[in-house]
Amino acid sequence: MLRVAVILFLALILKPSSTFVLTRTWEIFPNLKLKFVSVTTYYLWGINEQDEVLKCNRPCKSTDPWIPHNFNLKQIDADDYEVWGVDDSNDIYMLETRLNSNWTNINGKMKFVSVSGVGDIWAIDPDDGVYTCRKPCNGQWKNDDWNLRQLDVGTFRVYGVDCKNDVYFKELNYNEHWKHVAGKLKYVTSSGRGAVFGIDKRGNAFFCEEPCYGDWKTLGKNLKQIDAGNNIVVGVNSQNEVFKMPTMYY
Repeated sequence: MLRVAVILFLALILKPSSTFVLTRTWEIFPNLKLKFVSVTTYYLWGINEQDEVLKCNRPCKSTDPWIPHNFNLKQIDADDYEVWGVDDSNDIYMLETRLNSNWTNINGKMKFVSVSGVGDIWAIDPDDGVYTCRKPCNGQWKNDDWNLRQLDVGTFRVYGVDCKNDVYFKELNYNEHWKHVAGKLKYVTSSGRGAVFGIDKRGNAFFCEEPCYGDWKTLGKNLKQIDAGNNIVVGVNSQNEVFKMPTMYY
């Protein structure tokens, strides 16, 4: 931890014009296998190899326990208030984390869903159609007239990739069209805090400082899925091993 603190301190001194700092020092979670992860202020959420939902209280040290949540999903995304996910049948579920409630089935069929804590829930149907649903969402999905394979919504923008691995983003709270970003990625995620992260078809992980125009820089890691936020990046590799890396935004 001292080494990480020194790296962050030196980065702040040597790169004063930047607003986003990475250590590029990855730490593995020993004896943990997950297929999917999601980062929030208070928890890390994950899906294990049996499709069971787990959570770990932040700061979630490498030896801290991951608590089973007695629910099965294939994909998950969370903010500080709600957890959203879809199962193998593309059924949609939501959990209000601060109310200690049960999982609620939401009307519709989606293969991917994303939540940011502000505004709309974003989702992709089985035919790659993009939809939004205004919070509190009860299943009244609105077609966004766009097609993507995967997406992630942050505080200010939503990013996504299509079937050709082309990258796009759209400004939130503005009536704007999707805009193309240079680069080819199969997975993308927005931290909401100064950077976008992505993975190419070979599994190479990258980041791009916002506003991102395609200046992707390597993270020195091979991953199949990644999520970021609240001063941490967490990723899963092809063996379902889980890694984390500190970040800093100033």
